[in-house]
Amino acid sequence: MPLKPVWRHYLVALALVLGLVSAEAPWLSVAVPTGATGQAGWSGVAPASFSLALAAVAAWGASLLTPSRVTRVLGGAQLLLATGSAAALAKALVNASDVVRSLANEASGVIGAFSVADTAADWSAGWIAASSVAIVAVGLSGITAIVAPGGKKKSQKYDRPEQRVDVDPWDALSDGDDPTER
Repeated sequence: MPLKPVWRHYLVALALVLGLVSAEAPWLSVAVPTGATGQAGWSGVAPASFSLALAAVAAWGASLLTPSRVTRVLGGAQLLLATGSAAALAKALVNASDVVRSLANEASGVIGAFSVADTAADWSAGWIAASSVAIVAVGLSGITAIVAPGGKKKSQKYDRPEQRVDVDPWDALSDGDDPTER
């Protein structure tokens, strides 16, 4: 089955829904011994990942109005940004103790008052998975743009029709052709 350019739009729609819902959803909830609590979503746990994913979606949006050659370039940028987003997310999850420490400091209001061992942390695998699917969908949209960028023009709504050479506008009017429609 050949790859159709319209799949790019479905993939980005999926990515937008999952990504924006999980942006501030509680990926991580912490509780420090004083009873203070804090929560962080994708944009709080892995802000670089979130920003790169948004930039990848912006590349898709820019490609909606471009010819196929530029769409391919923007698709490559989209794929590169999605890959960077995945790498930034992986780095944040590998350094999870730093993320927990930062959120605990923010929740308690005192920097360094509590260690990671003193902090109760609860990660939500579902929201992390939703964001991961969003990153993959944006990356696949970029691949689709590279392989099947679409037609020559994206919009012809405001293009002028080709000019016809009429001998005389009055003759055209007599023939039933309205010269104001040109």
